[in-house]
Amino acid sequence: MNEIQSYLNGQNPDFDQGFALFCKYSRNQSLMKYIGRKRDMAKLLYQLEKFSIYLPKPNPFQKTNISMFAQDSFSIVTEKVQHVEIQNFKTYDDRKTKRSELPEEYQKLYDENIDDYKILRSFHEKMKLSNSDAGRADFRVKIIALDKKIKVRWKTIDEYLKNKNQEKSLTINVNTQRAYISKMLKKEILTEEQIIKLKQRVKELIDAGGILSEDTLKRLRKRSLI
Repeated sequence: MNEIQSYLNGQNPDFDQGFALFCKYSRNQSLMKYIGRKRDMAKLLYQLEKFSIYLPKPNPFQKTNISMFAQDSFSIVTEKVQHVEIQNFKTYDDRKTKRSELPEEYQKLYDENIDDYKILRSFHEKMKLSNSDAGRADFRVKIIALDKKIKVRWKTIDEYLKNKNQEKSLTINVNTQRAYISKMLKKEILTEEQIIKLKQRVKELIDAGGILSEDTLKRLRKRSLI
């Protein structure tokens, strides 16, 4: 069994190890550059599968290729995570979202984020202490993936809170309009300005989906206000 077959038979093939093997045996620098920049594991495994059937002779420029294109691989990951490295990771929600105000299913997302913040901070510390480019690159990839998961959960929670606030605002608006309409209908005589405002409030209430009692509707019709 050659070294590529041994690598492919491993339980969790490491990208950087496999990429070094690809650079060792491949002559296709365009593919080396593409796979290195994209860190395309699927394409890397596909190319190594082909080599595993018939192992070519090592590329005499393998060290140069690994040095050149592996560095590209590390660079693209560093660019993506640069903003992550300068952050002071925290294990709480900076926006002060109150867990107790969330329904059970959203509390679960909240708890998962708090737990992942701790893992994220751990990865960040390990990345800073790593003494190899490969090790740092591995932690960077993990940080990016975890950071995306956290952001997706916060987005879901934010959408819920946004909709909840809109519903609350609508309720307050409907109640305010009803109170104003009731107050105006108690007056025997309305000024022209009050009539215009009353009709406007009635329209806003109906447009917002509010419901007026049958008695209120009759009184409005009687005074030609609708």
